[in-house]
Amino acid sequence: MSAVSSDDKSFYIIEALPDRLEGAPLESRRRWSDGFKARAVARSFDPDANISAVARDVRVAPSQLFDWRRKALRDGTVKKETTPKLRLSELIGPGRMH
Repeated sequence: MSAVSSDDKSFYIIEALPDRLEGAPLESRRRWSDGFKARAVARSFDPDANISAVARDVRVAPSQLFDWRRKALRDGTVKKETTPKLRLSELIGPGRMH
C-alpha cells in the first residue's frame, strides 16, 4: 500500500478572525451610571427587599449589587438602618416557650 505523495512540502497559514457572536454585547464590559447604581442600592436597602430579586429586576448580578452596597456603606453614601434584635420570647410571648 503506497499513498500518492507530492514532493511539494509547502504549507499554508490560515488566519481566522472570530466575528462577534450574535447577541453578544458590543462592549466587553457594561457600564452603569452613578444614578443607576444609587437607585439600585436604595431599592436594595428597602426593609422588605430581597437583594437577589432587586438585582434580577435591574439586570445585574447579585454579587455586583452587593459590591455597590458595600462601597456605598463604606463611602458613607448610605447608612444602614439597624432594626433592634428581638428575643424569641418577645416574638412568641411570655409563658409559651416550653
